[in-house]
Amino acid sequence: MEEKAAAATAPCYVAGLPGSMYTRIFPCQSVHLFHSSHCLIWRSKVPEDLSNGTHVKNADNIYIGKTTPQVVVKLFREQFEKDFELFLTLRWKELVSGGRMVLTFAGRKRGELPVHGGVARVWELLSEALQHLVQKDLIEKKKLSESDWVL
Repeated sequence: MEEKAAAATAPCYVAGLPGSMYTRIFPCQSVHLFHSSHCLIWRSKVPEDLSNGTHVKNADNIYIGKTTPQVVVKLFREQFEKDFELFLTLRWKELVSGGRMVLTFAGRKRGELPVHGGVARVWELLSEALQHLVQKDLIEKKKLSESDWVL
């Protein structure tokens, strides 16, 4: 009976840590459960061909929108695939044998744009607000267009 009570009250440590989820966070085989909520919408970096000027920036969008060139959509998709593989590889090394991972994030089918409703509405509103601040000369257009927005 005492063993059951001891098992039911096993220690549980919860941590929220600063840093990038695209680097190692914990020692190998030290975590029993990961829960990651909506963090995977953030890229580890701006795709190389966007940051080095090979391709045109994403106009005034800070997300993949109606006016985003297909080449830019492709670059962000490829960066997501690299980032997601890295994330899973790193977390796999940190999980104990039999450990679990719960991931929550918004997704969409390839080719669908997040332009109406849902989580995408937040990015639409933020983009519109930033464009309004540019129009009012409260933010320099150069800063908005040169920023490394990585959504």
